[in-house]
Amino acid sequence: SRVDLLIEDGNKKIPVELKYFTKILQVSDNGIVYNLKNQDADDRLRYSFNRDIMRIEKFKEQEPNFIKGYVIIITNHRGLRTDSGRVTGFDNFRIHNKKNHGGRLLDWNRDRVGAKTMEGMEEPIKLKNTYNINWKDYSDFQIKDGRFRYLLIEIN
Repeated sequence: SRVDLLIEDGNKKIPVELKYFTKILQVSDNGIVYNLKNQDADDRLRYSFNRDIMRIEKFKEQEPNFIKGYVIIITNHRGLRTDSGRVTGFDNFRIHNKKNHGGRLLDWNRDRVGAKTMEGMEEPIKLKNTYNINWKDYSDFQIKDGRFRYLLIEIN
């Protein structure tokens, strides 16, 4: 199965999936200018993040030399990290701070989401294990949408 990064140490294998998702941000720091674009399809990103966890779980089943795997996301998009409380088409894919995420079939709330949103992502996701979602600080430019946080999921 294809992964973003495969670390090999002898015959030991550690697969890694990486995500970087941004809200619009223009800032200069130590002479480096950052001009980030707005990526609006956060419902699809949530799906994709969960699919990456499933991909690593499948890699573990198929690879006898699997040690552990990781799925990592870095973002300045606050909406990904918080629960709005609204009922949406992607409720099952939410990745805000919580315990026991997964361990079941995750699917779209199909009566609340359009076919175009689900295009290429129609299949439900089965996460065999449960995971604690715990966002951590990465960096903060002290301006609107300037706080970056990361989420690291370890699959054992």
